[in-house]
Amino acid sequence: MSETQHVVAIVDDDVLMQRALARLLYAAGWQAVTFTSAEAFLQTDMQALPDCLVLDVWLPGMIGKELLEHSGGAGRAASER
Repeated sequence: MSETQHVVAIVDDDVLMQRALARLLYAAGWQAVTFTSAEAFLQTDMQALPDCLVLDVWLPGMIGKELLEHSGGAGRAASER
């Protein structure tokens, strides 16, 4: 039986931070997919795929909090508190 690899989407405009996080996640057995903006993330079908979404708070254009609200994640996080 094959083990499913978990996917983390990283949305950060700092490419060095993206690389560092992706390497750390890879070392832990996770697959990382990176995006430099919220808009770039929204233009893909990744919204339904990642097991985890790592967001920079201060992104150019749509900020991380707005992306979280747009993706519906804020409602789930608030209801779990």
